[in-house]
Amino acid sequence: MENDVVRIVETSTDTVLVPTIAVGDAPIGVVMIPNGTKAYVANSATAPPP
Repeated sequence: MENDVVRIVETSTDTVLVPTIAVGDAPIGVVMIPNGTKAYVANSATAPPP
């Protein structure tokens, strides 16, 4: 299993629609907006900007 990525899955068929989407370090949660057009991923280990 790859680290620091999420996948989009069609749950009715268990089909992966997008192989991987890179996110920040140690993703810990995902929230979808009600219309399903966007997802927000929370990370627990992303380093602050320099």
